[in-house]
Amino acid sequence: MRRARRLRKRYAPIPKRLGRRFLFVLHDAPGGVAETTADLARQFAVGVQVFSLEADPYGMTLRLFEPGEGWVDLRRIELAGFWSPFPQLSPRYRAAYDSVLALLEPDVVHVRHLLGHTHDLGHALEANRAPWVFSAHDYFLVCPTIHLLDDRGQYCGGVCTEGDGQCRPPLSWLGELDGLKHGRVRAWQENAREFLGSAKRVVVTSESVKDLFAARFPTIEDRIVILEHGRQPLPGRQQAVGHLRKGKSLRVLVLGAINRHKGAGWLSRIMSEIDSNGWPIEIYSLGADGESLRELTRFSCLKYSGRYSRDELRARAAGINAHLLLLPSIWPETYSHVLTEGWQLGLPAIVGDLGAPAERVRRHGGGWVVPPGDADAVTGLLMRLIRTPAEHAEAIESVKDLAAHARNEVEMGKLYLDLYDEVVEEARLS
Repeated sequence: MRRARRLRKRYAPIPKRLGRRFLFVLHDAPGGVAETTADLARQFAVGVQVFSLEADPYGMTLRLFEPGEGWVDLRRIELAGFWSPFPQLSPRYRAAYDSVLALLEPDVVHVRHLLGHTHDLGHALEANRAPWVFSAHDYFLVCPTIHLLDDRGQYCGGVCTEGDGQCRPPLSWLGELDGLKHGRVRAWQENAREFLGSAKRVVVTSESVKDLFAARFPTIEDRIVILEHGRQPLPGRQQAVGHLRKGKSLRVLVLGAINRHKGAGWLSRIMSEIDSNGWPIEIYSLGADGESLRELTRFSCLKYSGRYSRDELRARAAGINAHLLLLPSIWPETYSHVLTEGWQLGLPAIVGDLGAPAERVRRHGGGWVVPPGDADAVTGLLMRLIRTPAEHAEAIESVKDLAAHARNEVEMGKLYLDLYDEVVEEARLS
């Protein structure tokens, strides 16, 4: 209790004339959610105190963002037992949320992800009259499978496919998800609808995500807003894209993780065709975990280039000098930083006809859209480019324009500040 009083005194509500207080809610796992949250925190650092409440399987940690330092731990909340997506409501979690909201009295709460949390959060936010917005980083709120892949690895769109198989969880946190398909997913979605009931806005990053959320949760359709991610230009000036020469080998770059939902099976079929036919194509994996590539190392066309940090990506990619980027995801990604960074490198991209990557390529150019999971379509396109390098050269030119006009993190931060101002004003008037 004394520690809580000390925290309350040190982090007492800031007078409005001096600034505001934002609270992000998310999980503590690395990845796009954490990266974009930190990007936003950096933009808000002047005149705003930015806090995060980050969940792990055993509890939550309250953190403060300090400019120049990053996230600083303030308080640890231990919650008995290992978190599970079921049940979705828990008195322990509700009490923890109420405690944090009373301590911080935030001006705006931005729920970035619910992994590790419970749907009690929505009730706590409403009871504490905290204006809040929700971001759809993926489809966890639609179904705890996250990527909407059924027991056969097929995209389901959040509507259970035929059969009674057991859908596979992508994370150990989620357990086995017994009885999810045609069963517990219904209760999950009903709780999700109730959770979103008091959200002032639901932020998505593409039209395809908006359509899916509106279909599953019709009552929020008029509160969905599209705000695309911003990304700072990659450091360095090295040329990272190669120009094809007729009859020469083609180099394909696959950036980031390679796993089930990122298309390991599709990539395996592509490389099998390349090796079987002796085609002059090389696949470079940059950023994947070596363990995840174990089953793919039998293919001679695969070249593993290790892990990378974002600061060194351009230099590492320049060493490969690839001709194009391949995104073999078999789920509808909600945005894809990999596509953004591939374009920043100057690489035109091949994407499956699912989600935001396909939507972005169709709208802006900068690549090709193929049927998801179709190895023949990818290898056919690659061989066509080898025979007709002019098509590849045109794609490189279109990517130059995309990189020059891409939204950066500063612009993204301003858009979110405008959004927060809107929801605060709505809350004041309601």
